[in-house]
Amino acid sequence: MSGIVVKDIMDGARIAAGEGYRVTDDNAAVIADLKAGADNAGDTVVVKAEYEIKVSDLGNTNLRNVATAETDDGIEGEGTSDPIPVDEKLSRHLHGNTAK
Repeated sequence: MSGIVVKDIMDGARIAAGEGYRVTDDNAAVIADLKAGADNAGDTVVVKAEYEIKVSDLGNTNLRNVATAETDDGIEGEGTSDPIPVDEKLSRHLHGNTAK
């Protein structure tokens, strides 16, 4: 597969620089080439993203990340993370947030 464009559609998420892809100006990761293999034994590229927890996220027990991917050939895919734990007390301590 080639020309794979990965986007993080979580509002406020930013694709971070990493190995095996380049980050575009419109916040997408582009993987030039990825070799497929039998039984998923092909190449692997981990696309990294950053997201800063917002006050409105505190206490949300179903905060999830969603990423999409599309190849030059029009093959599309989507993946959703497990719930991301948002600990209100820890977030306040780390970020000095006084939300109630």
